[in-house]
Amino acid sequence: MQKCILVFGGTTEARRLVEAFVDTELKLHICVATDYGASVLPKGDNVRLHVGRLDEEGMESLMSRLGVSLCIDATHPYAVEVTENIMQACHGCKVEYKRIIRESEADELSVGDNTVFVDSVEEAVHFLQDKPGKIFIATGSKELEKYTELRDYRNRCVARVLPLPEVLRECGELGFCGGGVIAMQGPFDEELNTAMLRQSEAAWMVTKESGSYGGFTAKVRACRKTGCGLVVVGRPEKEDKKYALSESELLAYLEERYGCKPHSEKKLVSLVGVGPGAGGLLTAEAETAIKNAQLLIGADRVLDIVPVDIRSGKMLYSSYKKEDIAKYLAEHHEYDRVAVLYSGDIGFFSGARDMEKYIGACKESYEIERIPGISSVQYFLDKLGIDWSDVVFKSAHGRSFDIVRELRRHRYVCALVGDAGDVAQYSNALFTAGFERVRITVGERLSYPDEKIFTVDMDKAKSCVTDRLSVVLYENEQLEACVCPSGAELSDGSFVRGAVPMTKQEIRTLSVAKLGLTEDAVVYDVGAGTGSVSVALAKQCPYGRVYAIEKNPEGIGLIEENARKHGASNIVTVPGQAPECMEALPAPTHVFIGGSSKRLMDIVDAVLDKNISAKIVINSVTLETTALMGELGERVRIRTGREADIVQVSVARGKRLGGYHIMEAENPVYIISI
Repeated sequence: MQKCILVFGGTTEARRLVEAFVDTELKLHICVATDYGASVLPKGDNVRLHVGRLDEEGMESLMSRLGVSLCIDATHPYAVEVTENIMQACHGCKVEYKRIIRESEADELSVGDNTVFVDSVEEAVHFLQDKPGKIFIATGSKELEKYTELRDYRNRCVARVLPLPEVLRECGELGFCGGGVIAMQGPFDEELNTAMLRQSEAAWMVTKESGSYGGFTAKVRACRKTGCGLVVVGRPEKEDKKYALSESELLAYLEERYGCKPHSEKKLVSLVGVGPGAGGLLTAEAETAIKNAQLLIGADRVLDIVPVDIRSGKMLYSSYKKEDIAKYLAEHHEYDRVAVLYSGDIGFFSGARDMEKYIGACKESYEIERIPGISSVQYFLDKLGIDWSDVVFKSAHGRSFDIVRELRRHRYVCALVGDAGDVAQYSNALFTAGFERVRITVGERLSYPDEKIFTVDMDKAKSCVTDRLSVVLYENEQLEACVCPSGAELSDGSFVRGAVPMTKQEIRTLSVAKLGLTEDAVVYDVGAGTGSVSVALAKQCPYGRVYAIEKNPEGIGLIEENARKHGASNIVTVPGQAPECMEALPAPTHVFIGGSSKRLMDIVDAVLDKNISAKIVINSVTLETTALMGELGERVRIRTGREADIVQVSVARGKRLGGYHIMEAENPVYIISI
């Protein structure tokens, strides 16, 4: 079977088609109108070129001479006359005809109060005739003559055209010269479009809806940024579905018909860390990835970090959301090299996390490369001369952390600020927890010309307002006085008591030890009393949560006061009677029962209903509760297969009596562990 395929078009679609089948068995003959169109096409032994415009007769002659079996129309969507000639020539030569369709973006991007849709350039001229302000023409040179119908067009219009001698000659003959013409080869990114609109003082831009290949998105965004009105010349007509195929559909069709597989090189997405802000801190590897990319994706602030000379000519998509980025890539198959940009380093509280999973859900197959950058905390700490190994890192970007807990355990805590009031919020928490000697250093707009690094004392920090994206370093200068990893060191005298019973230090220490807590445990303290056990539990599980359950309102107040006094910010008070008030709580991993109000069996059953594997420790002082131990042990054995461990503890305290010391016994306590 003859495998010669004739392709018309110097478009991106034509280039990508050639790239897919270059150096394969398919014979490709490409027709382009200009030398520039030929220059962007890949070279290969199976690729032949025809440069110059052809009419219908010339097309028929070429098809007959080459013995073409298939003709592919990859011309511009607005090349109506050329498309009609190609179709007629194919009909005359009995050659199969296929048309590559270009997806429209007008519906998604252009809807707005300052956007007007028209069917032709003539209609655009008619609309603009009485509109004030200058007009930026981005519809090409072929229909430029139609704009001469505008009154005072020489002073009102600026035309952007290809930098070809014949085009410039035609512009001059029509009266478009000097400041009225910009001769440049695209693509044009959002920033370059914005600069041109501002330079020409344009009130309106006229463009064709040429899709992403034609830079339509960048034009729309530039108009929005400058407030320029947008006149969109709609596509001449919808493609005939009988002949129209998308790019991916055409590749599949060629593979099926000719048995020739297109090159399966995967597309590349680079996840790039661009540093804290200054373009000079962009790594060489990151710069190379950005230069090689056709499309740059990132939040506006991050895209602005990249120097203009590096991102010039790139297509830009402004977004930081994983779902939106993955959706955009799935809908835009035309980009082979994409760089997704993140501030700082991609491995430090970055949106790059899990990005591969989202990209993997795209229809296209992508290779992922990760390119690290300089993080803002690295820059900040190096400026301060502080070794990283001594620092705990946290972030308040869309999340929160317990500064009291962290600073009780670590000398340095360095955090990314997510809001202008974060420093004040965390400083107030420290003040409430009794921290007196904390050094607070803030870094604002790090690496930018207006960078500011300053130290603020605790009083001023409580009302401190910072730049929204800052870095703060907390240094606990009294760490030794704060560290209390087990809570066992807390004496009974360190708690506010009132008239509520309290578990004494020795029993408290043994009971907490029996629970065998993990750092992230979820703990119930049932019958919490003054909260002395709750505080000890909270210090044992600094990344967990302690639910202090107490029916006595005075006890609730004491628990909250003692939690504040000892900086146990992971205690949640739960007023009410157990087990009813436990229903809405998350399932516990560990439970301490210090008081049960004669409902011990019900409480244990409710705990096991929530988590059959929960570890339970019970303190018993009264004879009535102790009498239930045998029945309780049997019930637990039946439900869980576990045996209860029971110990009896007697504590005596030394007391001065005259010139002597005697031991005064406390009530014996039973500790039951399940």
